[in-house]
Amino acid sequence: MKKFILIILIISGVFYSYAVELIDIKGGEFTREVLVWEKKCTQKIKVSNFKIAESKVTVKEYKMFLSCKAKKLPKIMINDFYSEVPDNIPIYGITFFEAAEYCNWLSEKENLCICYKIVGEKIDWDYTANGYRLPTEAEWEYAASGAWKDNEIL
Repeated sequence: MKKFILIILIISGVFYSYAVELIDIKGGEFTREVLVWEKKCTQKIKVSNFKIAESKVTVKEYKMFLSCKAKKLPKIMINDFYSEVPDNIPIYGITFFEAAEYCNWLSEKENLCICYKIVGEKIDWDYTANGYRLPTEAEWEYAASGAWKDNEIL
């Protein structure tokens, strides 16, 4: 099946790379406010160096995964607003499990070790694997806050 898909892509003149553009983020510290027993406290968080996708996963990219796995777009994306979901918008409405499956699929396509072992309703993260993974809560918060911009990009 892989050969068949490759031939179709070559014939149609379309080349698609599975590689995701990643940027290197230099780790650092940030402070967040948390509520503990209705009292505001601050919490210092340290983040190590990590990589994060330069842009969000688009519907087009996610559709490649879905077609290989014989799955359909999430129901939340199919609504009255779109007769067909635009390919250039970010994917949304997927579960953590679906996101982990996508990461594993992308890792396999790039011949990397998968990060998630998924068995039923359980996901184990192999933090030593070199494949694609979702950012941790702290990494996501650090990247979204822009705190890393004070450091130079690796």
